[in-house]
Amino acid sequence: MEEENNRIVETLLGLSGASDEHMEEVLSAIPLFTERNMLSEWDGLPVKSRLPPEVEAGFKTRNQWEEQDLYPKDDARPVRMHPSSRAKRTFDYYCVSDIEEVQQTEEEQVRMTIRVDAEVKRNLQRQAKELDMSVSEYIALLVMHPCDEDGETE
Repeated sequence: MEEENNRIVETLLGLSGASDEHMEEVLSAIPLFTERNMLSEWDGLPVKSRLPPEVEAGFKTRNQWEEQDLYPKDDARPVRMHPSSRAKRTFDYYCVSDIEEVQQTEEEQVRMTIRVDAEVKRNLQRQAKELDMSVSEYIALLVMHPCDEDGETE
């Protein structure tokens, strides 16, 4: 079983960066993937939830690894997979063998996702465009130089 799991991982990592068509062509010719129904009906790419549990647990997206304070190595090989058989969208998954713990300094950028109302988003986009900035740069400016209610910096 462990040998079979290793072959699955090696095959997936070997196809990292391959075009969808090439990946589908190679995987559809490997009985291990077709007999175990590990490929998507949509496009023939791997389905993470159909991998053996031990293999599935070793693949996570960048965000999932970062939540555990682990990061893909510079030479990490992402594997494009569907998260489940119902998902048409694919994500890049990183194998545990391509992950490392990195000590971040305070000077490194902080990455976060901010969800805002559609009207607020349009206003941020408009204001950023007026300043010839990206929305991310504009938000960073607002965070670094907060304004009071009158728009004056403190």
